Amino acid sequence: NIYDDEMDNGFLHALGGHYRLNDKTNLGSTLQIGHGTRDVDFTTGGSTESDQLQVGLGVGADYRVIPQLLLSSSVDYTYYEGDFDAVPASGAYPFDYDADRHVMNVRVGAEYDALKWLK
Repeated sequence: NIYDDEMDNGFLHALGGHYRLNDKTNLGSTLQIGHGTRDVDFTTGGSTESDQLQVGLGVGADYRVIPQLLLSSSVDYTYYEGDFDAVPASGAYPFDYDADRHVMNVRVGAEYDALKWLK
């Protein structure tokens, strides 16, 4: 390994909801909040410590077209924030930096019950 990565105190809190609109349609949503402190020590020397935060929201739906076929889709967005304190191995001056990331996912799916006799 070139580094030792340790999450000192990380937490992820998630809350989800589901609503059955009718016999063929379902709606759902999720909310997640994560936070923690991470330490990384490099075997070549140097280290970094970061305080991290993530906040995400997702929504989705599915629709049963025929009894054997279910179509689904969802979209979610997550914001990641990190506050890093880095100590280089070469004796250079320590430095701080912030990182912000925005991630969006779009998913589509199809589920077909081809082997009903296995149930």
